[in-house]
Amino acid sequence: MDTQKIELIGRHYLAAELLKAGLEVAAPERDRGVDMIAYLDIDENLEEFSACPLQLKASSNASFGLDRKYEKILNLLIVYVWHLNDGKDQVCYALTYGEAFEVAERMGWTCTDSWLKGGKYVSTRPSVKLISLLEPYRMISSRWRAKVLRTMEFAEREAQKVKGREFYQTGKTVAERAYGVFTQIEAYFFRNEAAPSLSEYACHWLWANPVDDTEVMKFLTACCPAPAKPRIGAGYSDWDSFGNPSYR
Repeated sequence: MDTQKIELIGRHYLAAELLKAGLEVAAPERDRGVDMIAYLDIDENLEEFSACPLQLKASSNASFGLDRKYEKILNLLIVYVWHLNDGKDQVCYALTYGEAFEVAERMGWTCTDSWLKGGKYVSTRPSVKLISLLEPYRMISSRWRAKVLRTMEFAEREAQKVKGREFYQTGKTVAERAYGVFTQIEAYFFRNEAAPSLSEYACHWLWANPVDDTEVMKFLTACCPAPAKPRIGAGYSDWDSFGNPSYR
């Protein structure tokens, strides 16, 4: 099957998944890095119009890659749909540019000539490690609404991290600096839907990312003690990254 047909099948598949999740779908008149737009109408639960641009990567088999040009598109979700023509069940992954870059970085792709000189990298034979890294971003109909809403909030959460760092760096009291750290923890928490609660997530995050300021660390661990069984790997913020061989 030719690439245009694969692309068309992929668009219909993605649109159907978004509609089943209760989202509305629109297609831009021109392709300038955005293939589709998922949005929510104003209703009793939503006070203002919200939209999320999507870039579709449809494949007859399996293919994953990243192009640096997509970094410029705010709140973009890059959607990879596999097995559209090989008789297997379709598989779909949805990642922000930052999430896709993190996967590429952990695969070692960002150190290759292809990335450094050309700004892109593609793998048409995904390894076991790559599929493991992509698993948290695997989509089913019931996950789409939450994923799109979180992506809409991405810029807000990034701004929250910056604000938290500023509080930590400029705070005059221990409490002010601790507030800065907790503000950052809260921003990371909202991208970890598997974490049971903010308070529990904070205990694991602090264990994995201890603060240099000993007074602040003592202040925070008084209410967020070190966990008996860590769920976040040292230096990471992802829930269940502790002990996961994909996190090194």
